[in-house]
Amino acid sequence: MSCALLLPYAATGALAAKEHPIVTKTVVVFPIDNTAAAAAPQIGDRLTAGIARDLGMQAGFQVITFSDRLPSIQRMLKLPDNGMSITGPFYTDRKAVANAIEIARTMSADEVLVGVIDKYKVSDDGAVEIGATVELVDVGSGKTVRTVVVTGRSGQAVAAVQASSSPKATPESQAVSDTAQKVASGISGVQPTQPKTAPASTVRKNSTTTWVVVGLIAIAIGLVAGHHSGGGGNAGEPGIPGVPGGLGG
Repeated sequence: MSCALLLPYAATGALAAKEHPIVTKTVVVFPIDNTAAAAAPQIGDRLTAGIARDLGMQAGFQVITFSDRLPSIQRMLKLPDNGMSITGPFYTDRKAVANAIEIARTMSADEVLVGVIDKYKVSDDGAVEIGATVELVDVGSGKTVRTVVVTGRSGQAVAAVQASSSPKATPESQAVSDTAQKVASGISGVQPTQPKTAPASTVRKNSTTTWVVVGLIAIAIGLVAGHHSGGGGNAGEPGIPGVPGGLGG
């Protein structure tokens, strides 16, 4: 009997899982080629790490950051005549992308993420701007699943950052973080949520309402106090019989 009662619920759960499947794909994130920021070679490594971190936080993605120290890569290098380069670059042309695909195939991955920094600009006030083009490529077919072109910016100039409480915050790190978040959002299709703040007008309205309520309460207290202090016993006013100050006193 209990089994029969549970069957409709089990069927409903199976239908929901069928309608909204969560498919997790393994993505190998390859080093982002740094062509525009030759004067800042660390930008490429930092952006690669940021993209891998942010994309790994999205549902449906299992991220592997490429490294020649990975066990699968070490085993591949020991194979005779493999003819495969693992030094990169991995995005300058289609041959480089194909090389990344072959490496990911030996790792049994589903997709690869490759890209390039094609813009790096520092303004006069020290603010940093980074432009990147990134592709998500299917390992099985070799076809591009999604292309994302983003521009990340620092939120503050050098002087403002140096005056902040965080010693690690720099215009460069801010721009890298912004670029990485935008890439991960574009690849996953999930827009980052921004904290909601109440409009200034609403805050002022609530503050005014509070003071009105306080004022009304104060007036009410004053009226009650005046009523009690103005009872019988005053000259010329009738009091309560039997009470001093009243008619019978």
